Amino acid sequence: MLGLIDRIAQRQILRGHKHIDRGVLSPEGESYRSIAKMALYEMHENDCFDYERLHERLEQIDGAVLGLGKKPVAAEIVGRNVTARMIDAESCWQDVCLLRSYKTEGPIATCEMAFARAALTKALLCERQHPEIGERISQAADALVLRSFTGQDTPASRAFYGEELAKAAPKRVALYSDNVFPHSQLAAILGRELGVPGIPSMEASFMFENSEER
Repeated sequence: MLGLIDRIAQRQILRGHKHIDRGVLSPEGESYRSIAKMALYEMHENDCFDYERLHERLEQIDGAVLGLGKKPVAAEIVGRNVTARMIDAESCWQDVCLLRSYKTEGPIATCEMAFARAALTKALLCERQHPEIGERISQAADALVLRSFTGQDTPASRAFYGEELAKAAPKRVALYSDNVFPHSQLAAILGRELGVPGIPSMEASFMFENSEER
């Protein structure tokens, strides 16, 4: 059974589709690598092979990771595309509608949801990446947010933020980024900004958990 788990996990890695860039696995790819290695360690503990063979198998996995990604998805593309999907106005509005009530206008609540989801997306994408790759993802996500909100000002947004959305957006994403984990904390900050009565942690945390699955 352990051997089967190891083979399945390695097969996912060796296809090269779990890379975010050449030699760099996506979070999902890293999970498969961890599973494969844990299976190998368990097999070693059960005397399936000696330490030398274990070390050889582990090096094979790491070597394969470094050599794959023949059709890499650039970090910038990942950051841009995933963030665009997560801050989609209709999707954000659907989540806002799940809140029991809020004091801000609907479009402002939608913007705040987008900023919170952008912060969560950046954190999740960068969490297990090499710092250089993570920085590229983060910069691409920030650029996408800035581009999405530039020129989208309304009287309501100017009144609420006191400045253009293009200037407010990075600050709002930074606010949520500082409070992104745990989900209950992110939910509490969102609830505070939207004037949600009571403690919004339960309903909003559930939304962010669903966003993470997307």
